[in-house]
Amino acid sequence: MSEQKPFIYQTRRPEETLLYKTILSTLNTFLVNLQNEGRSLPHHVIKELYAYLQCGVLAYGFVRLKCEDCRSEKFVAFSCKKRGFCSSCGAKKMAETAAYLVDNIIPHVKMRQYVLSVPIPLRYWMASNKKLLAKIHKIFALSIEKFYTDQNTNTSRSGSICFVQRFGGALNLNVHFHLLQIEGVYELKKTGTTKFKKTKSPSNLDIKNLVTIIQEKIIKHLRRSGYLKNLPPDEDPTDPLLEKDPTYVELMSASVGHQIALGERQGQKVRFIGSGFGYTGDIPELKGRLCAFLGGFSLHAAISVPRYRRNELEKLIRYTARPSISTERMSLTKNGDIKYELKKSWKNGVTHVVLPPHELIEKLCALIPQPRMHLVRYSGVLAPNAKMRPHVIPGLTRAQIKAKEKEENKDPDEKTPIKKSSWAKLLARVFEIDISKCVHCNGKMKIIASIKDPPVIKRILTYLGLSPIPPPLAPARMKELFVSM
Repeated sequence: MSEQKPFIYQTRRPEETLLYKTILSTLNTFLVNLQNEGRSLPHHVIKELYAYLQCGVLAYGFVRLKCEDCRSEKFVAFSCKKRGFCSSCGAKKMAETAAYLVDNIIPHVKMRQYVLSVPIPLRYWMASNKKLLAKIHKIFALSIEKFYTDQNTNTSRSGSICFVQRFGGALNLNVHFHLLQIEGVYELKKTGTTKFKKTKSPSNLDIKNLVTIIQEKIIKHLRRSGYLKNLPPDEDPTDPLLEKDPTYVELMSASVGHQIALGERQGQKVRFIGSGFGYTGDIPELKGRLCAFLGGFSLHAAISVPRYRRNELEKLIRYTARPSISTERMSLTKNGDIKYELKKSWKNGVTHVVLPPHELIEKLCALIPQPRMHLVRYSGVLAPNAKMRPHVIPGLTRAQIKAKEKEENKDPDEKTPIKKSSWAKLLARVFEIDISKCVHCNGKMKIIASIKDPPVIKRILTYLGLSPIPPPLAPARMKELFVSM
């Protein structure tokens, strides 16, 4: 009986995507041009760009699994685990976050989504200043919570989970909030238990009042902090990133306004396909059900999920925690530019955004968050240190899960097999892909090795007839730097 070669689990094949090919062929050109102009990018941005080129590529390492029944094997390539623009790792994080929150954190009560958008200038400041982002989130979350607690006693508490989205539909930097609010309040009894009380759902008038309150509080904080132009020049705020990473600042500020930061088209708008580009103005008004606009701020609260529809809640969380870019909507024009299809056409008829390769990398750099910038935030009774939290959440916290996993791992040298198998469960749960089952006999696959040593990787892939050499980065094209193709 001939030896059965391993089945290669590689459903996405990142090397074959247009995004991967574009970065592979343009990255060196992009970085060399920055260097020649005396510019540089932050270390975490460069690190993420190179890490993406290693994501899902077998030549950089993989996990080896073997079936306990038929002894057949398969390999799963390592991922980059970054938060910026990797669609694969973003999808994994999306699925993991949604499953964890639904199973362990969000109580079995009605939830309502509140979406807050802010004026364009404020989007940049929130992207560059972590403290300001935290403050704006606090104002937003506490204002919504107060709407519910004001309907009950002073001792009542509510809570929320907020997702910070940094991207817009046209790959622009657009920092805004998706907040999942408990539609009701909890009261802590003398016995130590909690009692949940339903509250009324917001009306159109309530949403108008809420957006007014939120706007006033945010503007008050911005004036006090020196972000608005009505202060004396000597009181203007300083950008914490400007001196440290000026190029990074240019990329983010340009991305917010759909502009190009570098090259011969510096300061110009990105090109759109459709009937034109423009905004209708900032007139405070009510647009649709539970959707209010005021002075560049918008608040939308039309989506709610009943307590018994947990599957719908998980889908909503996956939407709010989704990756910033979809490789399926990317295509190549005849002259070599990248055409990115909008998920929904704009009211002015725009359907696509067109970006030369170097402009695409520019936009991707702006989407990469700073290290330790929290994009999932908890408030009220769901906050990590909240007194009522243990009485409200239905499951275990991440710390408790890790402690349980550590306790169940008998071998101290073994790296938490429970944690590794969780992704297999998520694949089956979300994408209907079960990597824990053998494709030949439906037996259980077991992780037997983590292959990281380059010589070992080379021998295995060569034996399988696969290339052990990763896709090479294209050399910098000095005469073509930042010239439209």
